[in-house]
Amino acid sequence: MVQYHFGNKAGLVTALIDSNFRDDLAGVTSVMSSVTGDDLLSRYVESLRTISAWPSFRVFFDVLPYALRREQYKSRMAAVYDWYRQTKLEWLRAKDRELDTQAHTDALLGFAELIVAVVDGLAIQKAIADDFDLSRPYAVLEGLTRSGR
Repeated sequence: MVQYHFGNKAGLVTALIDSNFRDDLAGVTSVMSSVTGDDLLSRYVESLRTISAWPSFRVFFDVLPYALRREQYKSRMAAVYDWYRQTKLEWLRAKDRELDTQAHTDALLGFAELIVAVVDGLAIQKAIADDFDLSRPYAVLEGLTRSGR
């Protein structure tokens, strides 16, 4: 089946890397693209909470060590992460389009990069312990997000 659908193991790993987040994130992105105003930040944090609880993160954690040991997959994983960070940046920029300066964009990109690390870290904790309560760290994140705006 792997050979028929993906050609070989490398094709399977590539498909997992390429589709694992993009497919899941597409639904969240469509929701976020329609959110405006004061509701944006709370929906932003709620979307992050949803992402970190996805079962697909467990697949990601299975693929990641394999990808890190092979240069062809590391660069592909880096491209997916770049896309993921840019998606988060666009969500954040939707709030303050009028502040569209390079310094503001750089600050938001730094925040998006930090958010990706937070979501990954929380997803690891959730993957390790199904009963890990995501509500506390995400409540703090939402408070920090609101105070920083």
